[in-house]
Amino acid sequence: MGCNGSSNKQICKKISETQDYEVLRAVHKNNFIGHRKGLISEFYQILKIIKSEEEYSIFNAREIETGIFRMIKEANKGCNGVELLRHEIMILCEIDHPNILKMIETIDGPQSMYIVYHYPSGGDLNTRIKKAGQEVTVAKYIMDLLSAIMYLHKHEYIHGNIQLDNLALTEENGEKCIKLTGFNISRKFNSPISSEDLFYISPAYSSPELLQGTISLFTDMWSIGIIAYTLLIGKIPYKSSNKEDLWQEVKDARLDFSNQNYQSLSADAKDFIKKLLIINPDLRMSAEEALNHIWIQQNRKQTSLTYDTVYRLKTFKVKSNIVRCFLVYYIYKANLKENDIVKFFKEVDHNFNGILGKNELIYAFAQVGMNVDNEIDSIMKNIDFDKSGMIDFTELKIVLTDWEREIKKKNIAKVFNVIDDHIELSSLKNGLTEIRPSEWRTFCVKAQVCKERVHVQKLKEFIRSNIE
Repeated sequence: MGCNGSSNKQICKKISETQDYEVLRAVHKNNFIGHRKGLISEFYQILKIIKSEEEYSIFNAREIETGIFRMIKEANKGCNGVELLRHEIMILCEIDHPNILKMIETIDGPQSMYIVYHYPSGGDLNTRIKKAGQEVTVAKYIMDLLSAIMYLHKHEYIHGNIQLDNLALTEENGEKCIKLTGFNISRKFNSPISSEDLFYISPAYSSPELLQGTISLFTDMWSIGIIAYTLLIGKIPYKSSNKEDLWQEVKDARLDFSNQNYQSLSADAKDFIKKLLIINPDLRMSAEEALNHIWIQQNRKQTSLTYDTVYRLKTFKVKSNIVRCFLVYYIYKANLKENDIVKFFKEVDHNFNGILGKNELIYAFAQVGMNVDNEIDSIMKNIDFDKSGMIDFTELKIVLTDWEREIKKKNIAKVFNVIDDHIELSSLKNGLTEIRPSEWRTFCVKAQVCKERVHVQKLKEFIRSNIE
């Protein structure tokens, strides 16, 4: 690609005259989950081991190229853990929810497989509850967890291994948000559990039927009841410390409701717990029923929908497939603040299914005095990047991110390798895999690509010019 400025301007003028717009295609977000091969030390600096088990390890790390912090799970290829890791990768490629920790990439090493996640900046939930009885705080955490489980159940997934170790936290401005992890034995409805799978669960958080080889969506609800009890009381509802005795206690559902801390809880909190910890799975609350329980609702903080935020949904539009792909890729790679967007998402998601439909958006607009009945199809078309007919969390995050503020050199450098104010065109192509050759040729002209490199300033101008 040459660097003749006047020639580029002439070509650019011809392009603008003959191609006023691009036909915008569906952007398949799963394609932006990275897959690399090599030693983990080529890509990440290991900082701290969080957990080390026989089958896998979890640690915090810093990406060498960008300096961004990540959480990484490793499984050795010589053990069964690697198959569970591959199983988890498959599931994480299919789900997208603000209370599920997002997978960024996988790394295939000579001896190990790795999942790289967004960094949960809030640490471990187990260390955050300082004393028993903090009902407002615990109800918020349980609502986060229920939101994730409701989403999974709506998509016909059972988590199967909800325990404190699989609940990470993000933190922004003192506010914390649950992120569910640990999908190694998760499965679709009606998929049987094997005796080998039971090796990887924590019996203290497992339901009686799970320990006997039966699993259903109500298995998750029992676990949430145990989580709620444990966070409110400061201990699990069993007396045995011996694993064999604990298994029998769980199978028999011998729960400790005589604990003084439990007796001190509000009547609504005790009702919530007891309606989950019922030995007959069919009698337990569903995720939807639990979300609508008075104990959750009375401790729920309402979020006011502002005109400016809702108006952004109406006006947002991206005119270029390259920019659409760039925004998705950027959202996956960058550690953006999202708590306010999470609150907005949950306020609009009235049926708690983890996706936003037309009627929910129409209602959100109506809340700030806008009638969009005749425009909703056009609005959906602009923000439904994957053309699924619904708006998922990643799409909403793209729309509500302040790109004018976000698209800066230092931020772009956290996503793409910037050398002397330039990015190699090959680096962009490797990241943005869904772009056609003709679209790259147009980009090269408009962004004045020279010697297969694009100047960061020209990239910024190209991106901003294609976002309305």
